This record gives sequence, structure tokens and C-alpha cells, in this order.
Amino acid sequence: MKNIKYIVASFLLASSAFADEAVKILVPAILPSDTPIAAAVKKECAVPEKIGESIYLAVKQSFKNAEKVSSAESTDGYLVKSTLLNVYGAGGGGWSGSKAVSMRIEILKGGAVVKSTVLQRGSTGGVFGGLSGTCKIMERIEKALGNDSAKWLKENIQ
Repeated sequence: MKNIKYIVASFLLASSAFADEAVKILVPAILPSDTPIAAAVKKECAVPEKIGESIYLAVKQSFKNAEKVSSAESTDGYLVKSTLLNVYGAGGGGWSGSKAVSMRIEILKGGAVVKSTVLQRGSTGGVFGGLSGTCKIMERIEKALGNDSAKWLKENIQ
């Protein structure tokens, strides 16, 4: 019976220590040079910065120990890295068609990828899409991807 108590106690201590590990969010998101993105959107909408910030703000709600980092060199705790795979959409707001972003998000520990997934969101701007600018529509997508990322991280970092 004593052995079971020790096992349970050590499990509880280990799981609480695991939950207290640092969660570092790399901001901005990585935009590889070969990622498709319209020149105007790249210049005017700051997609990597805003996606990185959206992820950080959403993750901070679930992981109080979350912090922003600007370099992937940190090896203590978890590092969350997002890489833009496709940024679809032209300038001209809702009149120029739908907008979409796809990205890969990775959890790294000790420099090695522990888990990875691809997330995608799109929008035509909603009911008043014709009145919204491209960057405003992209901001809605970025916020949704931030929330999607936080939900996925919560399920995969425990």
C-alpha cells in the first residue's frame, strides 16, 4: 500500500512539473522565401508578425507561463514554431476574392520536433466583405489561426 502512495505521489509531482515547463512562442511566424504570398499583402499586412502575435495571445490564456521569443535557439521547455505555407489573397478586400492562410505549427523540445500539424483558415470577409480591406480580412484569419493553434497546443502539451 505504501508503494502505491509513493507511485501516485511521484506521478502527481511529475505531472505538475511537466505542466509548469516554459512554453515559448516564436514571434514572428516564419515566412520562407518560397511561400506564395502577393507582394501587396506581404508589404502591407504584416502576416508573419500578426499570426505570431495572435498565437501568443491565444496560448497565453491557456498557458500562463507562455512567453514570446524572437529566436528558435532556446532549448529549455517547449518552443512553438509556426511556418507559413501559403498566404492566398490579393489586395482589393472582399471584392478581389477569398483569402486564406495555411501554416505548419510545431512543438519542439530540446531542439527536436515533438508534434506537428498543419492548420488552415480562410474567409471571404463575411457579410460586409466588400467593405473590408484585405488586411482586415487577414487579421480575422490570423486571430482564428491563433485560437486554433492554442486549442491544438492545449491538447498536445499537458
